[in-house]
Amino acid sequence: MIKISGIEIDCLKRYIEKKVESSSCDHSLGFAQEWAELNSFNFNDLIDILEANGGFCDCEIIWNLPEKEDLIIPDSKGNIDVENPWKIPNDYILKNKLFSKVLISNEKCKGNCYAENGEILIPAPFGATSKKRI
Repeated sequence: MIKISGIEIDCLKRYIEKKVESSSCDHSLGFAQEWAELNSFNFNDLIDILEANGGFCDCEIIWNLPEKEDLIIPDSKGNIDVENPWKIPNDYILKNKLFSKVLISNEKCKGNCYAENGEILIPAPFGATSKKRI
């Protein structure tokens, strides 16, 4: 479970507000990362909480995060391999299934696609969220 208290959120928002007022928002989480380092808060956990609540950049944190309210992200359910979360879970049973199609990347693959031309694309497991810190 990942948790940030309402007091920490208010502190984060005030910190970012002061920074944005003096140097504007560059649409990154740079000021949030500074705050996390100053307050010994795990930045990867902070990203998960912020993105789950509409805080995809510093200015969105100011506008979208609630005030004086704890934010909690429960642990994901399921048997996930810690070393490789994209692997099919051990308890997943596939009986008498035959697949006739696979997804292959090509040079037109844009955005968050890190596959090279001709590699097999693997769909994300159910409930997975995009991580921008690859």
